[in-house]
Amino acid sequence: MIRYLDGISRRRRPRRWSFTLVELLIVISIMTIMASAVMFALFGVMEDAKAARTKSQITKLHILVMTRWESYQTRAVRLPSGTSGTARAKATLRLYALRELMRCELPDRITDVYDLPITGIAEPSLQRAYQRRVAASVGASWPSWFKDTQPPSAAGPYWSLEHQGAECLYLIVANLREGDTSALDFFKESEIGDVDSDGMPEILDGWGNPIEFLRWAPGFATLPGPDGAWGVAGTDDNGDGQIDNQEEAGAIGSDDVSEIQSRDVSTSPDPFDLLRLDSRWSDADATNDPYALYPLIYSAGPDHVYGINSSYDAKPTAAGEQLFHYASPPATGSPPVPALENDPYHIGTAGGSQLMFGRSAPTATDNLSNHGLGTE
Repeated sequence: MIRYLDGISRRRRPRRWSFTLVELLIVISIMTIMASAVMFALFGVMEDAKAARTKSQITKLHILVMTRWESYQTRAVRLPSGTSGTARAKATLRLYALRELMRCELPDRITDVYDLPITGIAEPSLQRAYQRRVAASVGASWPSWFKDTQPPSAAGPYWSLEHQGAECLYLIVANLREGDTSALDFFKESEIGDVDSDGMPEILDGWGNPIEFLRWAPGFATLPGPDGAWGVAGTDDNGDGQIDNQEEAGAIGSDDVSEIQSRDVSTSPDPFDLLRLDSRWSDADATNDPYALYPLIYSAGPDHVYGINSSYDAKPTAAGEQLFHYASPPATGSPPVPALENDPYHIGTAGGSQLMFGRSAPTATDNLSNHGLGTE
């Protein structure tokens, strides 16, 4: 008890302890660090979930596309009536017609859907189905949805160049059926979108980006070949002053490989040309013999950057980039030599250098693709 001057006794109140400002700052800092660690862990879990979902999608797409791809090995090809020549000449014509069928039925670009067969075979019913679906989706009748330059010089609805491979992949899947079941039933509604708003849907990966498609990707490589060097061993393939660095992956004439695609024709020849009818077999260049090509289905991955060559400035014009036509590719070489039509191994140019479709940049190292499904 304490007696004050006024004579009133009062009890001593217990002293109240509190945090100092420094102590509060320390506690807040610790809590922030702990919250950041939890958020970082959750972000990693979410990224893993997105990657797992994307791999599952690519696996389904791979099975669907490869089922059709493998059917071409036994596909009956009706040659134009009145076709004459030796048995080998007819077999060569069948090879070129088969490649054109693959172009028309497994399109990976707008021009594949637009360009009718030029080898004399009938227009595949699948190609007509694709054309009708494009017209309905874009809102323009055949063939007004097609504009040969990007951006187009003519007004009106059109199929845009952006994500054309992904949109072709959607076309392929949408027209795959077994009885009353559509292949689209394997995908959720949330996995379908139209990122570029041109009316043409795409199948989206776990990060919301379109899953892209290349029917023929001769330049795709994720590993150095048997010589152990990226690109052609001992050669500065891209002119950057460095030899055999990763930027040279998939260079023309290299032995670089992917997990399922090898350039070694002794072990992996073109399964559609077992008679070696392609003109490359008879030329003097032993590095360009046709090897087995497998469809490439790929996601941009977590960095949202594809880094895969799927187009190039084949014929730049004042109006913009003119689309590449497999049915009538630009001449190559100097002096110009007409390019082979519907050529799976076509060599084009971009920025003054030669390259093949599927060539990847170092930024593509985090991509997910069907070529690497068995190794991830």
